[in-house]
Amino acid sequence: MLCNIQKGIINLERLENIIRSVISKSEDHPSLVIKIASMVGAEILYGLRVRGSELNSVELARQFETSRTPAREAISILEKEG
Repeated sequence: MLCNIQKGIINLERLENIIRSVISKSEDHPSLVIKIASMVGAEILYGLRVRGSELNSVELARQFETSRTPAREAISILEKEG
């Protein structure tokens, strides 16, 4: 039987995959941007990030070990998708 942590991880991954499929259809961005947007979007829907809170491109860039440009583009996608 799966423990609660494993169930949570599976649900988070499921949300991430759903968001990735929606974003990928409507956006023509590099895969890193889609990855960041889908992971952050899933975290928001799962409740790990507060809805409506400000997303910081510098913090996201650090978290995903990238420059700020992909982080900013991911934030832009999330804002656009609502």
